[in-house]
Amino acid sequence: MRIACVGQLVADVIVKGVTHLPDRGDVCVIDSVNLKTGGCALNCAVVLDRLGADVGLFGLVGDDPQGRFLLDEIAWTGIKAAGVKVRGDTPTTTSIIVVSEDGERTILYAKGSMESFSLSDLNLEDLAGWDLWHIPGVSKLDSFDLRALLIQGREMGRILTIDTDFDTSGRWYENVAPYLEHLDYFLPSEGEARAISGREDPRGMAEFFLSKGVRNVVIKLGAKGAFYRTKDREGHAPGFSVPCRDATGAGDSFVAGLLFGLSEGWDIEPCVRFGNACGALSVTEVGAGGAVRDLTGVLEFMRAQST
Repeated sequence: MRIACVGQLVADVIVKGVTHLPDRGDVCVIDSVNLKTGGCALNCAVVLDRLGADVGLFGLVGDDPQGRFLLDEIAWTGIKAAGVKVRGDTPTTTSIIVVSEDGERTILYAKGSMESFSLSDLNLEDLAGWDLWHIPGVSKLDSFDLRALLIQGREMGRILTIDTDFDTSGRWYENVAPYLEHLDYFLPSEGEARAISGREDPRGMAEFFLSKGVRNVVIKLGAKGAFYRTKDREGHAPGFSVPCRDATGAGDSFVAGLLFGLSEGWDIEPCVRFGNACGALSVTEVGAGGAVRDLTGVLEFMRAQST
């Protein structure tokens, strides 16, 4: 199964070892600053590629240093990226990610190419050649007619999945409601699912989304693992205990593992467990998905954790 990742491509400036945010005019000495690839679609595509999936990338960057950095990094991976477009009228979306000593993040987000990305930037003929369309970070795709794309995908018989992101507008449900009935898999985090559904527990959240037409729901619970619900069953796959250096992109690594399992024809429960393993490995190094290097490494990690 061929997987297309559509949407967010972001340049991440990761600031590590922040003990406190200094007062105005003051200085805080930190451990390191790194420029990394980021954005939900790119993070997911990178991990899928390392796992051995046939993955393509579709998105938009600006004609600026950040955009050229992303294009160079994508070319180095070998990911099929003919669907990544460059426009000179928008800056590349960029995040400054401040990572505390326990690995938790504070994000400064500069809007740009992702908020300008539209259907006119997308080669639909090329996208039609992919079996599964994953569109993450939909709350940031301000100019993108996602409902129209999902309707086309449904007519073509494609598997359709979306992930959310922090909704700075606060219109959590209103912004995803038009898409839910078209989805084969909805993959929000626990906090996002709570904000969208108004429910407090994962089972109630999943029931809410199924009632809106979603066929399968997987709710990411961070270190606690993930909860999944299909039409006829549900379950909780616990997480793995690992030291957390940087949680950046952990949810994207989880999704990549889940989608890889689906592309291999696995049942939902092993897909979720494999996603948990990819997410856990991701937090053990700085940057999104850095410690997820190949399929063998993830399987060895899972075997070691089970003994």
